[in-house]
Amino acid sequence: MAGATTADEDEQFLPSPSADLSKPISELLRTETTVIHDEIHHSAGAEALVNGQLARSEYVRFLFMLWHIYE
Repeated sequence: MAGATTADEDEQFLPSPSADLSKPISELLRTETTVIHDEIHHSAGAEALVNGQLARSEYVRFLFMLWHIYE
């Protein structure tokens, strides 16, 4: 089934055991996603995007993903 995830993949979306869930969601998002943001920031795809070397089809795909986030 397309889009299905395994239990291991779902665990990556859980807050760390040390996360203080009484804090505002904005703070939790910032602190809990720092590591993955750093990994993505240093990825080949991000470098291609910043340098204007991303294929048009990949750029459209990227924008489509953002559309779902910001809708």
